[in-house]
Amino acid sequence: MVLTTSGAIPSCPRYVAVSYCWGKPEYDASNAMSSSNASVLQPLEIIDESVPGTRHTRPAHAPPHVLRRAVRYAASRKCGLV
Repeated sequence: MVLTTSGAIPSCPRYVAVSYCWGKPEYDASNAMSSSNASVLQPLEIIDESVPGTRHTRPAHAPPHVLRRAVRYAASRKCGLV
């Protein structure tokens, strides 16, 4: 995922906005290590280009499962931005 400034991608007018309270995620130890769920728990990295002229990688602030779900939803609606 790449974080940009608003208006940096004018050719993509559709986006998905995500609002979420960043509390502790519910953790189910019985499912955490299954191969199908292991990738859901892996942290995501953000390529941060929000400051013009800079580019660095940082951990996502949002829980990985929330971001992955938002990306899947945006793709299903043909939205290029989350």
